[in-house]
Amino acid sequence: MAFIVHGASFHGQADLGADLSTMASLPSSKNSLICTGCNNFEAGSHDDLKEHYRTEWHRHNLKRKVAGLAPIDSDVFEERVASYVSEKDQARGKKKEHLSKKAREKQDKRDQQARERQASGQPERAEQQPENELPDFSEMTEEEFMDWKVAHSEKLEITDSLFDRHRSENFSESLEYMAKQFGFFVPFLDDCLDLEGLVHYLGQKVAIGNCCLWCGRSFGSLEAVRGHMLDKAHCKICLEGCEDEYQDFYSRDLAATSGLGEEEEEWETDDEMELDGGEKAEAEGMDYA
Repeated sequence: MAFIVHGASFHGQADLGADLSTMASLPSSKNSLICTGCNNFEAGSHDDLKEHYRTEWHRHNLKRKVAGLAPIDSDVFEERVASYVSEKDQARGKKKEHLSKKAREKQDKRDQQARERQASGQPERAEQQPENELPDFSEMTEEEFMDWKVAHSEKLEITDSLFDRHRSENFSESLEYMAKQFGFFVPFLDDCLDLEGLVHYLGQKVAIGNCCLWCGRSFGSLEAVRGHMLDKAHCKICLEGCEDEYQDFYSRDLAATSGLGEEEEEWETDDEMELDGGEKAEAEGMDYA
């Protein structure tokens, strides 16, 4: 069973243990102990939640999210792992036998056609393979669909822009290009443990899952989701509600800092309005016609 290790960069995985151990004390809010990416799994403590983020179950649900699939519960995940391990060899043998039988049937059919052409004096012709033939997704398991999606999706390098087909000379230039062209930035940059790993994961989310980085809406192709992000000005990362998805890339607790910097919008009262000239007038009784 293949897993996307979303916290890994091209230059090696960051040592999360040392950085996580230096985190500031975490809040006691009950909501901060819930992982929304795993069907609202509730941890007993913040340490338990951090350990949960490192589990294969959590990583598997992130992979499902990239592929546009709903998360699964822990017991379902364990059952699938156990079933996969116990039936792997048997399934492989059956599949090999099935493919061998189909291959023999196809070869027999090709041989028969060759003999018929030879008997009629027709020249040999090269076999034409169908182009862009899609498999029967209805016969695929979810694991097979995810593997197929990963294998057949366009791969984005860390020097590729997330929002168009521009490719920079290096990673730093790529970040600068996306910032200038699309206003893209990485939240809490000083607390990001693995910047390249984060951008690589965003590339998977866009290219494989065809998922908008801001609203989470999924599309049918890379070009479609890029067009959506450009049209809606969604060329930015949404952390609120997705803290568990990005936590491995940060040293700070994202759940504790979610919503920081959001200031309450101030509204003028009905009694008083500020005019351009700096004068104040009573709103009551004013004629707005």
